[in-house]
Amino acid sequence: MTSSGPGWAWFVPALFTVHVVSYWGTYAVFQAMHRAGVWAKWRVANGTPPSEALMKKLYGRAIVSTLSFGGAAFVVYGALTLRGVDFSAPLPAWWTVAWQLPVFALVTDTTFYWLHRTLHRPFWFRRIHRLHHDFRYVRGLSAEYSNTLEDLGNFITSFAGPVLLGAHPFTVLVWFFLRMLETVDAHSGYAVPWSPWASRHAYHHEFNRGCFGAFFALWDRALGTDKDWRAWKAKQAEPAKQPVQPAAS
Repeated sequence: MTSSGPGWAWFVPALFTVHVVSYWGTYAVFQAMHRAGVWAKWRVANGTPPSEALMKKLYGRAIVSTLSFGGAAFVVYGALTLRGVDFSAPLPAWWTVAWQLPVFALVTDTTFYWLHRTLHRPFWFRRIHRLHHDFRYVRGLSAEYSNTLEDLGNFITSFAGPVLLGAHPFTVLVWFFLRMLETVDAHSGYAVPWSPWASRHAYHHEFNRGCFGAFFALWDRALGTDKDWRAWKAKQAEPAKQPVQPAAS
């Protein structure tokens, strides 16, 4: 059995803890790397930092976001309960977790892509999404630096898969930990070679175009909304041209 007593009594604190550890913990690691100058060659935008004033605003909103997630965790619990999830069920088989996690990522990739692309339409961008793009050069906590309506949309895209499948609470916790790692990494200010999304999202923030997806970026690939990023990456990979030496006289 995963727990005795009411499901919310263990699930809500567990989901809240996952958010705190994955959001603030991952940010702390990347921020320490920025301060120490670690992996400088993989820092995006030559490591250009956001302004001190913007970082102060970020910390304030990040604290509010974290505290408000306690209420959001109850919403997830309620949605799973309505879906018929048993919070006292035995732990799921490993293969169930193994196939459900990629499905959750696919659902998030799809729903997030279309939400994000819509938010870049001029009407919605001016009214909602512009706040998130105050960060041209991203830092991990900026993953949740956004308008309240955008927060709600991102919340739905993150938990739509688990609710649709009626996933076991343990699988939901594992999934949300991975989801937060992905989004904080995407906003880390680093684009390490083994991260499939960090370079895409850093480009999106710096140039404010394309690369609307998450995880697999399937819709970006299918619809060509990452073509500018691909051209940019290819240009970066070109060897620097050497100056032509004059012929000896």
